[in-house]
Amino acid sequence: MMRTGIHRRVEKERGVYVLVPYMYLPYRHRCGHFGPANFILEFDRRQVRFTARDVSACFECALKSRLDSAIRCPRCERLIVTEFVVAATRAKLSDRFVRDAHYIDSDQNYVLICDDCVGGGQATYGCWTGQKFQDFCS
Repeated sequence: MMRTGIHRRVEKERGVYVLVPYMYLPYRHRCGHFGPANFILEFDRRQVRFTARDVSACFECALKSRLDSAIRCPRCERLIVTEFVVAATRAKLSDRFVRDAHYIDSDQNYVLICDDCVGGGQATYGCWTGQKFQDFCS
């Protein structure tokens, strides 16, 4: 556990943290669990903020749903979860050895990578919806 201002940072898995306020009034979420109304999920130092307005689940349920639909960047092996910016680019031979890499086509010619790994190459940017790649142009 590490102090981060007004939030307590709790590691759930390797590289996955939940940041919850030190003090909060219990809030009943639509999933039926009680917890803080506002919380932050952190995946490999990338944060996703949740507030009472836009969240329907507690941090445990929100974390589970994000990890169930997560894929991995084959270049840096960071987690890519729902609503993260990704790039569709030509696959390399080394991409095939990374577990949870996501290919766009059935021939495995194009792969999704995180936006940090593009490195000036040609790529189509979009976001990961949890099930498929949604490019920004459509």
